[in-house]
This record gives sequence, structure tokens and C-alpha cells, in this order.
Amino acid sequence: SGIGETGTGLADNAAAIFWNPAGIAFLTGSEVSITHSNWLPQFNLDLFYDFLAFRMYIEDISGSVTSSITYMNFGEFIRTGENDPTPLGTFSAFDAAWTLGYATKLGSDWGVGMNFRIIHSQLSTQPTGEEEGSGVATSVSFDLAAMWRPERLDLFGWVTENRFSIGANLSNLGPKITYID
Repeated sequence: SGIGETGTGLADNAAAIFWNPAGIAFLTGSEVSITHSNWLPQFNLDLFYDFLAFRMYIEDISGSVTSSITYMNFGEFIRTGENDPTPLGTFSAFDAAWTLGYATKLGSDWGVGMNFRIIHSQLSTQPTGEEEGSGVATSVSFDLAAMWRPERLDLFGWVTENRFSIGANLSNLGPKITYID
């Protein structure tokens, strides 16, 4: 976000599975990317984000297979009654997603990519009051992406070689996630 969401056009490593999976079509070899980030550490909260991504180019399928795991830990909460602040116990909350994808080149300048994702969210393990269901839900989503990265581009005398790209990513397409009622 700090760079204006330009990750969609700059996608050139294993983290592209998140920003724009089509960017992986221009890569060869294999790569692993690991991210861990403590959120608001000054408040001594158990709030953190983990991201693990893997990509591998496979010549036999003329493209790359990718996978990632995303985990956001929201920490531990105190459970209380519906109309009473008396503590009844504690519970943990988190979101997790597993993504599997594929990216390939359609030509020397065009790449496409797609992802399939399983999302699991646990906001609470029990309903409150008269609610039906719980604060736990699972859903799926998918991404469709494209990238144009010309090998050579001449714009009014300004020549670039593999330094210009434009990308588009339709991400998290799928059904809504429902927790209760």
C-alpha cells in the first residue's frame, strides 16, 4: 500500500502469488519466501502475520507451480456472557489461507496466472446468546491475473528492456464467508 499498490505491476518474486500471480510467468528456477511480522508489539499483544510462499518453474508444463500459506493470529480473547461481563473463559482467533496456483507465458511479452485458495477463519469457537452456528467459517476463492512485460519497449525514443510492466489481478473471487445465522 505504501507504494501505491504497484506490487501488481512489479510482481517478480515468490510473493507475486499474492500481488499478481501472472508475474511468476516471467521467472524460472525455484524460490521460497518467508515473512513474519509482529503487529503492534508496543502493546505486548499476541498479534502477528506469517506468510510462506513457494514457486517452481517446471519445463514440462511450460510454467510455474506456486503455493502459499497465510496466517494472521489475532491473539487471545476473554469470553463473557451475553449480558454479563463476568469472564467465562478464553478463546483464540485467527485467519488462515492455503493457495495453490499456476502461471505461464502466452508469448514473450504476456504472462497469465491463476490461484485457487481455501480460507479458514476462526473469530470465536462458540455462538453468543440465541445465535446459530459459531464464529468459525471456511470458504474458497480464486484469482485471475495478467501481465504485459515487453522485452523491448520504445516510447518516443525512451528505450527500455525488461524494465516496464503493467499488470491486472482480480483477486479473492468467490462466495461470501458466513459465520453465524
